Amino acid sequence: MPHEFRTLSDFLTLRTVDDLKKLARWLTNIQLPTRKADIIAFMVRDLTENIRTYFQQLDNLQQKAVAEAIYTPWFDEDGFVSKYGEQPDWGEKASWSMNYIETPSLLSLFILRGDRYDGSGGQKTVPDDLKVLLKEFVPQPPPPELKIHEGRPESITRITYRYDNNTRKEKNEALPLYHADTEQAAQHDLLSVLRLIDAGKIKVSDKTGRPTAASMNVITEILHGGDFYPERPPKDRFETPPGPIKAFAWPVLLQTAKLAHAKSGKLTLTPDGRKALSDPPHETIKTIWQTWIKTNSEDELRRVNAIRGQTGRGQEGLTRPSDRRAIILRTLKNCPKGQWFGFDEFFNFMRASGHLLIVSEQPWELYIGSPDYGSMHGRWELLTSRYMMAFFFEYAATLGLFNIAYIDPSEAPYEFEYDMDTDDVSRYDGLMYLQINALGAYCLGKTRSYTPTEMEIQHVLKVLPNFDIVALKPLPPGDQIALDQFADKSSDTVWTIRSEKILRAIENGQTLDHILSFLNHKSGEELPQPIAVLFDDIADKTSRLKFKGTAHLIEVKDADTAFLLSHDRDVGKHCYLSGDRHLVVPENALTAFRTALRKTGYVLPK
Repeated sequence: MPHEFRTLSDFLTLRTVDDLKKLARWLTNIQLPTRKADIIAFMVRDLTENIRTYFQQLDNLQQKAVAEAIYTPWFDEDGFVSKYGEQPDWGEKASWSMNYIETPSLLSLFILRGDRYDGSGGQKTVPDDLKVLLKEFVPQPPPPELKIHEGRPESITRITYRYDNNTRKEKNEALPLYHADTEQAAQHDLLSVLRLIDAGKIKVSDKTGRPTAASMNVITEILHGGDFYPERPPKDRFETPPGPIKAFAWPVLLQTAKLAHAKSGKLTLTPDGRKALSDPPHETIKTIWQTWIKTNSEDELRRVNAIRGQTGRGQEGLTRPSDRRAIILRTLKNCPKGQWFGFDEFFNFMRASGHLLIVSEQPWELYIGSPDYGSMHGRWELLTSRYMMAFFFEYAATLGLFNIAYIDPSEAPYEFEYDMDTDDVSRYDGLMYLQINALGAYCLGKTRSYTPTEMEIQHVLKVLPNFDIVALKPLPPGDQIALDQFADKSSDTVWTIRSEKILRAIENGQTLDHILSFLNHKSGEELPQPIAVLFDDIADKTSRLKFKGTAHLIEVKDADTAFLLSHDRDVGKHCYLSGDRHLVVPENALTAFRTALRKTGYVLPK
């Protein structure tokens, strides 16, 4: 619909005579007419003839507000606060209301609120005739800037309060950050999960396609450095531990990209998924990402369990996930590669850039805790931020596009007032900082090519000849989980390598190369000879066996018939002779085997 030209007179007509007199006090000090139409005519004439003078009477922040408003369809108040840190002066508020302006400032003559039924939706805007005059001398405002963190953030400061005898004492508390360098981990995890699927190890719900709890445990065991958070019991009766993030996301992502599909309650590889086992993993990840951002079959918000009503009355109002992701991607185009920035800073930058992300057009149908007191109506920031945290934490970081710094969600700063029994809303509340890495820059289209980078040597482990591994400093949860895959923890800082655990990890889809790479990059030293000999022996033995998929074992009544069928020109293509009286038929050849078998006059009953 084309924009209807709306003048200052149109906006003033919506006001009462009393409101007009309050605004007119900023104009030429003369006796006002008595009729409303005459008052409006006077105000329009005086303001338009002296608009430069009146503009110069505005303070600096008010002038910035006018500049922002004249180059946009209407004035985004929250976006302005995101960019400049505070609201401009609109005037004196009434003592009985937090919102009603009893004595408007001069700014209210430049930026006026329309009527919700006149096409403006009740938004504040500069009338079109004033916009034309103002653009002659008010330049377009500079774009917003994303605040960059110098170096890798190591901690955050959280304000805590202690109450004693009705007094509140404030205390600044430094919380160390966990770090996940995801670029190499994601490429390793992709191949490991594909191998697990190929081995028939991942079960999913027939209805939703989501992995079972047992399957997520299996996936966690082979992830590079484990999942983002280790498994732990609740800290109190109100808390729900974070639980799996990467282990949940990988099966969902692979199904979305059609690299795997559910069959009889298990995931199986598609032809494209099998091809991905030999393709460069960064190319597969780019394909998964490009498919994911366009899909609407999965909604990140569904994993924010505290926000209820998503499958009930609130479902109709939810916007398309692909549209939401497009807004985030539009903002990411203006974010630098390789530099750390806070999630909150990105959130404000997105809004200040005019990229308004709407999760639900009926937020009153969504709620936390109680539908009567926990409605999402008026809580755009809470609803949008938790959706975006899930987007970055569970999917973008799992795929290796962003390195992240985070804390336990139970330690996240208290931001909102909830009518519920817990302060944290989701398992993603701990996300604090983001960094677009080289793989992310490639997948986001910031660079045209990608060269895998070497994993950083960290010198946090010491591998001893007696098969002990000593932690030289406190290890993040992911490193502890990685050690637990092939070693037993014997003290707070010591693990002992066990060949049985190595074999079990390999059986579950882990690779010996991954374990060696982990030890090399965490210790920075060559492995002691006894350890190297153990790994060489395991490598030799595991290379002698290769899983080729599932098959059917068919018993034949006599050896002559078994030999005849296995050597038949058609039947023999689809089976192998095992012993004297058994045929082995690969799962993917069973249909062809039955067809060829019928041609010879035999049949295999189901």
